[in-house]
Amino acid sequence: MQAHDGPKQTGGTLIGAGLGALAGSQIGQGHGRVAAVAIGVLAGAALGNEVGRSLDRVDHLHQSSATTAAYQAPIGRRIKWKNPNSVSFGSVTASREGRHQQTGTRCPRISEQANSSWSHG
Repeated sequence: MQAHDGPKQTGGTLIGAGLGALAGSQIGQGHGRVAAVAIGVLAGAALGNEVGRSLDRVDHLHQSSATTAAYQAPIGRRIKWKNPNSVSFGSVTASREGRHQQTGTRCPRISEQANSSWSHG
């Protein structure tokens, strides 16, 4: 795992490794079973990692879309987001006005709140 892994990617890796070990333990006997468990752990972890990474990526896209909408929304308006493919959801609120550093135009500052089954954010 890398430092930027999301909660679903981490969880997917762990769950996949566990399920792979369980599946591998059902195959072979003696040293063959040990090898099957090891292969199951590696294959399950890789598959779970990819599934989790995909779910985290979709969460990020939904949150980014809400953030973009909040920059154009009236101050104080809460923009909700939800990933229909997982249990992740959250909201983004334009909380107060500021000035863009380069253009000097007014722009909202954004506060973000995200919730998910993995308790991140």
